[in-house]
Amino acid sequence: MPAYTWLFDSPINSQVTPKKMTALRRVGVPYSDEDIAGAAAAVEGKNEIDALVAYLQQLGTLLQSRR
Repeated sequence: MPAYTWLFDSPINSQVTPKKMTALRRVGVPYSDEDIAGAAAAVEGKNEIDALVAYLQQLGTLLQSRR
């Protein structure tokens, strides 16, 4: 399996994240206005690997809550 070292070196652009969330909401992702408003602050100083880990952790939570 590749090391995916770029995930550790690529910072998340906190200015683009709310725009992406707004676009995703238009196609059905249930982001609230509060989620979008706090997105820039939530990802400030984080790398892509942090986002990937958070995503994987929430998958387990979402799957268990739908049972």
